[in-house]
Amino acid sequence: GDALEFIKTLENDSVDLILTDPPYLYNLSKRENDL
Repeated sequence: GDALEFIKTLENDSVDLILTDPPYLYNLSKRENDL
């Protein structure tokens, strides 16, 4: 579904935390611990 449309249906102050992570292998080419 469309997350932006869903967000509009939420009541104010009904979300305390949104946890996200970057896409898989995001920025892998610039790792500091390259072996």
